[in-house]
Amino acid sequence: MGLLRFWLGLMAGVNCLGWILSAIGQLGAVGYGVGLPPLVLLAWWAARRPQSGPGTSRPLNGIRWARFRRPLPFLFLVLAAGALVGGLLYEPNHSDGLAYRTPRVLNWLAEGRWHWIDTTDARLNVRTLAFEWVTTPFLALTHSDRLVPLISLVSFLFLPGLCFGLLRGFGVRMRVAWWWMWLLPTSYGFALQAGGILNDLFGTVFALAAVVLAFQARRDNDLAAARFSVLAAALMIGSKASNLPLLLPWVVAFCPLIPWLGRRPLGWAAAVLVAILTSNIPISLMNQRHCGDWTGLAAETRARDMIGHGSPGFYLLHNVGLLLSQNLNPPALPVAGALNQWIETVLTPAWRTRLSEAAEDGVHSYRLREMPSEDYAGLGLPLSLAAGAFLVLTIHHGIQWFRRRNGLPVPVGKGRLWTMSLACAPWISVLVFVTQSGILGAARLLLPYYPFLLATLLRGSQADRWVRTLTWRRLALVAGLSTVFVMMMSPMRPLWPQQAFLAHFGVGWGLADRLRTVYTVLGERSHSFDPLLSRLPAGVDRVGMLSQAQFLEGPLWRPYGTHRVIRPSSGVAPEEFRRRGVRYVVLRVADVALLWPAGLSDWLQRGHAEVLARESVPHFAVEIDPDWILVRLGE
Repeated sequence: MGLLRFWLGLMAGVNCLGWILSAIGQLGAVGYGVGLPPLVLLAWWAARRPQSGPGTSRPLNGIRWARFRRPLPFLFLVLAAGALVGGLLYEPNHSDGLAYRTPRVLNWLAEGRWHWIDTTDARLNVRTLAFEWVTTPFLALTHSDRLVPLISLVSFLFLPGLCFGLLRGFGVRMRVAWWWMWLLPTSYGFALQAGGILNDLFGTVFALAAVVLAFQARRDNDLAAARFSVLAAALMIGSKASNLPLLLPWVVAFCPLIPWLGRRPLGWAAAVLVAILTSNIPISLMNQRHCGDWTGLAAETRARDMIGHGSPGFYLLHNVGLLLSQNLNPPALPVAGALNQWIETVLTPAWRTRLSEAAEDGVHSYRLREMPSEDYAGLGLPLSLAAGAFLVLTIHHGIQWFRRRNGLPVPVGKGRLWTMSLACAPWISVLVFVTQSGILGAARLLLPYYPFLLATLLRGSQADRWVRTLTWRRLALVAGLSTVFVMMMSPMRPLWPQQAFLAHFGVGWGLADRLRTVYTVLGERSHSFDPLLSRLPAGVDRVGMLSQAQFLEGPLWRPYGTHRVIRPSSGVAPEEFRRRGVRYVVLRVADVALLWPAGLSDWLQRGHAEVLARESVPHFAVEIDPDWILVRLGE
C-alpha cells in the first residue's frame, strides 16, 4: 500500500499546488520547478511514515516479478508494455484531450493562473479539474503532452492490487479474487485507455482506492489509511462528475470509521482541506457562479442537445441499449458492429436517430466501430459474457435460497446489516447513473462501477467452484489474448503496420476504406492544423478560431507556448477578434454559415479579410466537409 499512498499523496498535492500557484499568479515552469521537489518529498514521507496500527510501518511495496511467470499475470504485463509502446510511439490524439482538456491547461499557463476562459466551448471551464491539474506540470515544464499518457499507464499498473483488495473486502474468496484481479484490468476499456489521455482509468484507481483503504483502516486500525481513503474519494469525484454516485459505496465502507474523526483532529482538518481542493467542489462553486448550475451542463448547449431530456425510464432504456452494444462489441473485423446495430435499432430507436444525425454532421465517428474504441469500450465481449454468467448464477442462487427460507424472516444483526448495505450500494449507484444520464459513452463512463458490481456477484461457493475448472482457465486466457489483439488494432494507437497492410487493398473495398480513413484521421489529427500554421508569420502571438465547439482546439496551439488561441464568447464577428488583438483567424468553412448567417463571403468582406490558405483538416472519421481556411483580417 506504500506506493499507492505515495501516488494518492502526489496526485492530491499536485492539485493543491496548482491552486496555490494560481492564487499567487505563478502557474508556470518557474512555479512548478520550485514547488514540485518539496511536494514529491512530502508525499514520499507521508507514504513511508509509521502508522498507528500494529505492523503497519511497512516499507514501500516493490514488484514481485515471479508472479508474472503465470499466463494471466504475464498477459497483464504484455498489455502494460503495449500501452507504454503505444504511448511513446503516438502523440496524444483523443478528441476530449485535444478539444478541451489540453487547451484549458494551455490557457491557464498563458495567463499564469486558473481563470474562467472567454471561449465558445464551455467544456474548457465547467468540467472537473483533477486530471488537468496533474497534466499541468508536464505542459509547463516540457511544452509538450508526450508524457501525459504516463499518468494513465501508472494508473493501469495499480489495478490488479486494487481489484484484489476490493474483491476480498466484499467477501470474495481468495482464489476467485486472484483470477479477477488479473482479468478486470484486461477489459477493453481499461487496456485501451492505459496509453492514452482519457481520465476514466485515472478516476477508477481513486474509486477503488477509497474503498480498499477504508477496508484496510478498519482491519489494521490504521488512522492514516482512513485519511488517505478520504483523499482518494475526493480525487474520485474531482476526476469525473459521473463518479459521484460511487460515493455511496465509499460512505458505507467508511461508516465504521466515523468514530475515528475525533482522533487527532488537526490531521483530519488538514486531510479534509486537501480533499476539498482536490474534489469537484471548487469547480462546482465556479459553475454556480458563472452559469447558475453547479454541474455546468447549463452552459453546454451542444451537450444538452446530444444528451436530451427524458424520463428516468427513457434514460434507463437508452443506457441498457448502449451498454449491451458497447460491451458486446466483438473484436473481429468481419462481424464487428452487426450486433451493435441490431441492439441499437431494437432498444434505442430515438437515440439511433440522433446518432445518425450526429455522424452526418461530423460530430464524432460513433458508427465507425469496426473495432472496440476507447471512446465506447467497457468490459468487452469476453468479460461481459463471464459477468453475465455470474449474474445468472447469483440470481439462481438467490431464488434457491429464498425457496429454502420459505418466506421466513432473516435475522439482521449489526454486522450483517453493514454487509448487506455494502452489497446493495454499487447497484444503487449504477441505477442512479443509468436513470439520470444520457451520455453516449455509457460503457466507458461506467468503468469505475464494474469492479464494484462484480464484487457483489463473485461471492459464494459457486464462483469458487467455477474458477477451479480447466474450462474456466482456458476461457480466461482467451479473454486476455483477445484484449491483446484489440490493443494491437486500436484506432488510436495501433501496434501493427496498418497502413502498409491496407495499401495492398484497392480503393472501393468498404471495410479497407473505412479502416484506412479511421487510422489516417486519428493518426494525424494531433498535427492537423500544421499546414495552416506554417503560413503564419513569425512572432504571431494570437490566433483566432471560428468553428462549432466540438472541433479540436488543441492542434491549433502547436507548438505549445508560442501563441494563444482565441475563441471569443461574445461573438464571431471580425470586430470581436480585432478587439482581442487577433489578426489571423482559422475558420471551418462549413461552420461559418451556421455561426454567421450572412455567410462566408459577407464575413470576409466585413473583416476586410484575405484568405491565406485552405486545407482539408478532418478531425473525426466521419466528416462531410473538413475544409478550413486561414485568413488575415484587415484594418
